[in-house]
Amino acid sequence: MRVTTEENLLEGAIESLTEILKKHPNYADVWNRLGLCFYLRKDYKEARRCFENGLKINSNYADCAVNYAYTLWQMGDVKNGIRRLLKIYGRTQKASIGNTLGRIFVSLGDFRKGIEYLAKSSQARRPLLYKLDFYFAHLLSDDRKKEFKREIRKIVRAEPSYKRFIKTQGLLETRGIHKSKILQMFNTNPNLHLVYVEMANLSASEGDMQRAKKLFLKAETILPDSAHAEYALGQIHFGRNESAAAKRHFRKAIKYDPHFTKSYISLSYIYT
Repeated sequence: MRVTTEENLLEGAIESLTEILKKHPNYADVWNRLGLCFYLRKDYKEARRCFENGLKINSNYADCAVNYAYTLWQMGDVKNGIRRLLKIYGRTQKASIGNTLGRIFVSLGDFRKGIEYLAKSSQARRPLLYKLDFYFAHLLSDDRKKEFKREIRKIVRAEPSYKRFIKTQGLLETRGIHKSKILQMFNTNPNLHLVYVEMANLSASEGDMQRAKKLFLKAETILPDSAHAEYALGQIHFGRNESAAAKRHFRKAIKYDPHFTKSYISLSYIYT
């Protein structure tokens, strides 16, 4: 039976990942992806269980730790989330963890500590969202800081996807910034884009390319420069013998993440 609604696609993704875990219960990545699906469904108790399982398998799994912290934040246990993140950050210094700590501290009103963490994470080449967070945090603390508005405009001019992102999120107003919407963005887990990629892949496998494209666009509204989304789009075009489009997306995935080895492998298949 063809899956058609977004709700059914989410349930389909949950069923698929659950089946994988029955055979491979020690796949931390699958526990993490399943947890994100439950998170999107707002089933935070199940999401928490999945992320805890992933972290038991790999205690330094940065993305899983980030997702766990966002889940605890939604459950009202932000202090425990911060404690767990600080512990892993001390061992790994991962930019994704620093960004999450910064977002949480800024949302709690501790701009000094939040901006300190965001400054470190903004040194990462990608995603540009980390730099954007750093600039918006400064503007939240004092919206008269024009130099950060200029930096945001540079990103908008250079990256059309971020121009769409800022417009869709409604982060800027005619005379300044929209503070409540920026805080809402800080409260949104960027890793949720992976769930929309998962659902888009499922939709494409069912032959519904129109819905798949809409889901990829939803992923972009959460994280505009997602190597995972570009790679998935490349795979879909490759499967349809659309080599030019496939190459474009694989190259974009590499642009967003030069260490995304699967895109290099896929490109080699096109050129051989």
